[in-house]
Amino acid sequence: MANFQKVPNDHATRLDTGAGRLVLMLEEKVKIDLYGGGPNGEDLVVDLNDTSIGSVSEKPVKRNAHLLTYEIQGLKSGNAMLEARLFSQAPESYAARRKLWFTMPVWAYIQVSVMGAEYRQRDGLWGNLKYGSINPKWKDVKWTNMAQAGCGPTSLSIVMDYLIRLDSPYRNLPASFPGLDPKEAMQYTSEYGRAADKKGEPSGTSGTVMIENIRKYWPDYEGAKVASVDAAATLLRQGNPLVFLCKNCSTYRYDEKGHKLPKMWPGHFMVLLGVEQGDKTFWITDPSSQHHKYIDKEELKKTTIWHIYKRPGARVKP
Repeated sequence: MANFQKVPNDHATRLDTGAGRLVLMLEEKVKIDLYGGGPNGEDLVVDLNDTSIGSVSEKPVKRNAHLLTYEIQGLKSGNAMLEARLFSQAPESYAARRKLWFTMPVWAYIQVSVMGAEYRQRDGLWGNLKYGSINPKWKDVKWTNMAQAGCGPTSLSIVMDYLIRLDSPYRNLPASFPGLDPKEAMQYTSEYGRAADKKGEPSGTSGTVMIENIRKYWPDYEGAKVASVDAAATLLRQGNPLVFLCKNCSTYRYDEKGHKLPKMWPGHFMVLLGVEQGDKTFWITDPSSQHHKYIDKEELKKTTIWHIYKRPGARVKP
C-alpha cells in the first residue's frame, strides 16, 4: 500500500492528512513523501492529473528505501490530483508518460489546491505608498504607508487574487498574469476601510467596512462574517481562503532549527488557508515580515473571520 505523507520535521508543507489535501500558494515550492510502491515493491510514477495547475519533479529529489521525496510547485490557481500510478514499463520520455497517464492504475492520491499570490505588505512595488483614507473629514491625518499599516488590503488582495484568477477569462495564461495586487486593494480600502480615531491618529483598517462593501468595487463578489471556527474549518476544506483579524491573539512559525516562535498581535489581518487533521492547527499566510504559518484553534476563536465569495446570480465569465 502506498500513501503520500508529510516530510518529517517539515514545517512548511500544508498537508491535511485526514482530508488528503495539500495546499500551496502560487509559485510556492513544497516537498512531499511517497511511502511504498506497487504490489511487488515497484517504483510508482508521480505527477499531477492536471499539469497546468502545478509541476512535480520528474524523479524523486531524495530516496530512502521505500520513502521517496518529490518537489511540487504551484503554477496556476485551482485544484488537481497528485497521483502515484503503476506503469508496467518505464516510458521513453515525459511526453510518452503523459500520453499513457490516465490508462495506468492509481495506487495513491491526494488533492492539491493552489491558492493565489502570497503577497507581502512591505513589497517594494507598494510598501512605501501612503495608505490613507479619501474621507474628507480625515484630510489632515498624517497617514502611514502600506509597509506599516497595509495588512488589511494585502490580506484582501491575497484572497481576491485567488478568486479573480479562478474566474478570469485569462486564467490559461502563465502564473505571471496578475489577478489583483495589494496596490489595487489599497485603492479600494482607502475608500472602504481605512480609518482614523477621534484624535486624528491612523487606526488601521475596519474589517467590517472592508468586507461588507466588496460588491461596490467587485460587483460579482460579496463577503460575510464567518459564524464560528468550526464553520471556518468547513469552508477551508471546501477550498475557500478566509480573511481574519487577529486582535490580541497569537500566531507562530518555526525557525530553521524547529523552534516554535510565537507572536502576540495587538491587531493584524492575515489569511487562513486550511486546517490540519483534528482541526487543532490552522494554516495561515501572514503578509508582514514575520511570515507566520500557523494559528491554534483556541487562538483563532479570539479572531474575527470573513468569507469572500462569488455572489449567487453573478455572471459567468467566458
